[in-house]
Amino acid sequence: MPLKYQTSTLVSLVAFGIHPLVCGLDNDLARTPPMGWLAWERFGCETDCETHPDTCISEKLYTDMADELIRGGYNRGLKLGIYADIGTKTCGGYPGLEGHFEQDVKTFAEWGIDSLKVDGCYANTSTFGETYPGLGRLLNATGRPILYSCSWPAYLADHAEDKDVLVKEIAPACNLWRNFDDIYDSWASIQGITNFWARRNSTDILIRAAGPGHWNDPDMIVVGNNGLSEVEQQSQFALWAMFAAPLYLTADLRTMPSWAREIVQNKEIIAINQDPLGKQGYVVWSENGARIWIRELAGTDKSVDTWAVLLENSNSIFGLQRIALQPTRHIPRWAEGTQFSVRDLFRGRNIGLFVDEYSANVDTSSVHFVIIRKVRKWKHVSHLRIPNSEEVISSPMQASFRTFPVEYGIACLPLIGQQSAAMNEIASTTTDQPLFPGTKTGITGEGKNDSSSAFSHPVKSAIPGRDALRTSPGLDLDPWDGRKRILHACALAHVQIVCSEWYVQVLYTFVTETDCKARPDTCISEKLYTDMADELICGGYKDAGYEYVNIDDCWSTLERDAKTGEILPDPERFPHGIKWLADYMHSRGLKLGIYADIGTKTCGGYPGLEGHFEQDVKTFAEWGIDSLKVDGCYADTSTFGETYPRLGRLLNATGRPILYSCSWPAYLADHAENQDVLVKEIAPACNLWRNFHDIRDSWASVQSITNFWARTSPTNILIRAAGPGHWNDPDMIVVGNNGLSEVEQQSQFALWAMFAAPLYMTADLRTFPSWARKIVQNKEIIAVNQDLLGKQGYVVWSEKRARIWIKELTATDKPADTWAVLLENSNSIYGPKRIVLQPARHIPGWAEGTQFSVRDLFRGRDVGVFDKAYSVDVDTSSVQFVIIRKVKDETILL
Repeated sequence: MPLKYQTSTLVSLVAFGIHPLVCGLDNDLARTPPMGWLAWERFGCETDCETHPDTCISEKLYTDMADELIRGGYNRGLKLGIYADIGTKTCGGYPGLEGHFEQDVKTFAEWGIDSLKVDGCYANTSTFGETYPGLGRLLNATGRPILYSCSWPAYLADHAEDKDVLVKEIAPACNLWRNFDDIYDSWASIQGITNFWARRNSTDILIRAAGPGHWNDPDMIVVGNNGLSEVEQQSQFALWAMFAAPLYLTADLRTMPSWAREIVQNKEIIAINQDPLGKQGYVVWSENGARIWIRELAGTDKSVDTWAVLLENSNSIFGLQRIALQPTRHIPRWAEGTQFSVRDLFRGRNIGLFVDEYSANVDTSSVHFVIIRKVRKWKHVSHLRIPNSEEVISSPMQASFRTFPVEYGIACLPLIGQQSAAMNEIASTTTDQPLFPGTKTGITGEGKNDSSSAFSHPVKSAIPGRDALRTSPGLDLDPWDGRKRILHACALAHVQIVCSEWYVQVLYTFVTETDCKARPDTCISEKLYTDMADELICGGYKDAGYEYVNIDDCWSTLERDAKTGEILPDPERFPHGIKWLADYMHSRGLKLGIYADIGTKTCGGYPGLEGHFEQDVKTFAEWGIDSLKVDGCYADTSTFGETYPRLGRLLNATGRPILYSCSWPAYLADHAENQDVLVKEIAPACNLWRNFHDIRDSWASVQSITNFWARTSPTNILIRAAGPGHWNDPDMIVVGNNGLSEVEQQSQFALWAMFAAPLYMTADLRTFPSWARKIVQNKEIIAVNQDLLGKQGYVVWSEKRARIWIKELTATDKPADTWAVLLENSNSIYGPKRIVLQPARHIPGWAEGTQFSVRDLFRGRDVGVFDKAYSVDVDTSSVQFVIIRKVKDETILL
């Protein structure tokens, strides 16, 4: 059902918004934050309508978007906004307002403009205190209600962080005002803006200045573009709702995915943003990249009893993070023992009742968004009948049960002995899963707080049915709908896959999670690796060539055997030992890798190899290890030229084929960019070697690695060093996680194939989306990565963050007639960019007029035959990946 806005919507020109115009300030506008659509981030200043007729700045673009708004349910009357600049010129170089204030304001009013955004380029910022308010007075004097959006604070030093006086001037003068840098379609940009607001508390002048008729503007909503993953887009929309920010979409609504439409049309989140109290949210707790934001909402009585709460994990690695809301500490005026309900705004479901604490595991680059409300009235029940069952809960348990209003659910005391088993049996009957007791707080007796374990079984009706939700208060949030798990109880971090000509490998690293009692499914244990082995078989990864399952850090005991000095696997997490695990892999046609460190300790603090080279190599061979990754923490880097090659010789001496992955260059100054001599030493010593910073699950991280390789040429020592048996390693493939959009994940996989790189995945294959599986199992792209010639790709053309990469493939004659070509648009704004491949200029040995075929590797289809050039529009944060082949004259089809 399309969303029916109850307010007007406004379509804005150029850098501009669509606002549901409601009353506010002295011009009676923006009593709630404006909502709408604007063009700038997506379409920029594209004015070439011959080349780009559908995306240039034109009346067609805006009429198309207006039509899409109507089709999408934004049908309560559209209004038009426009853009101007307070200075002599706009940021794009067009005429500004300076010297024409009265004239232009009169023109805008005559045109029927409903909103005006005024930028601050080409202007004297010292005059803003006069010019912006003066323009506002002129707008009001027209008699036409024109929403007034100012860029005033964004141009001030330090982004108005200490500009209390100016904010007091700005708030009465403008309906909206920008505070910080322009947004870009990247999670790094979102986090920059979010961090700006996270530094503020409830007493900050910027927070207090926001309210009906005058709002802080953190810039546009980039949902529906390519730069954020679905989870990150959901997170941005929730954060902006907490900020009481204008909700200005800036995607192409004609191609907006249905899941993105669901995000921006979430009625409950929009209601938070539009709450009539008009308070802006702020951070009340922050630690290690995790934050708790709260926002006061219009309450149901005189005391404040309703709050929006957002639990944020801003980290891009290390998986889920437990975040605990304690209303007594985090919510103003909430007393100890307050009982409260929790509603999940993303899923539109009531989670249950809690006392004193509510906790959830929040994934990387994600937020958990809820409303909490005080609960006061209880209703006693003497028995509870389970639907579709003859079983009735009655004495002696009946005194432990209290039902709450229907929307809040049911809570019961923990039971012991046979009663506990009975309760779990009943829970299994109703939810398909047992209810496990929590360990923090529960609701018991007459509503008293009980710090012992408790059960909580929130439901959608007074009696739990098959669609009941499940949670354990104070433990992991784990709702259950009778069919599938919605949130998982454990933090997973790295899952890796390696591909080279000789080796195709899967390497799983769940960082330092060793608590298998709290996280049995994702801690570093033999269960994790046997689970992943099974997924490799059943998920088709082995058939695609992935055959290694590698253990990373934190697998051993913290100390070696006191008598023998041997390194030992943790007996609780690996009860059968590593040899058993290797046999498990081998019996399924898979291979097992393990992790070590060249120094005294691993990066996680476990025993390193130093002083035990011969002993540990012998142990690894006896266990049946097939791959060894050797890190470089807690070591003297000046000795690497001796220690890494020596270790390689010891591995070869075992007689067992063990793939050898070195972190040697990654620890060198400048990341080995100028280490020609060292690279000549490393290549003969190692099968793989890391070159650059550790990857993070973000497009900024992927781009930094890509930029590192874009600076190389075909004559660079790093490029020339790569080949069969020895490969540069740019780090893991983050496909299947939260930090990249689907387009970006596709781009990373293609780029790594061009690098002739190990393809190290870092996701949980048990929950791998089908579209992500298609990316990493694309046979044609894997074939480019695995090409027998073993050449690494490189850049042959670059301009304004557009690049052409080429990679020579196994040829049928000379000069080479088959090349992989990747056309990259690394920009995060302004939409598609035309990139032109000219083989006579870009492909070595190809003459002018060479005819060539083009095959699209993403779509698995032939595009056609070309001569002179092949051009394509490449979207932001995207690549086009093709193979080109010379076409012999006699094979050309006309």
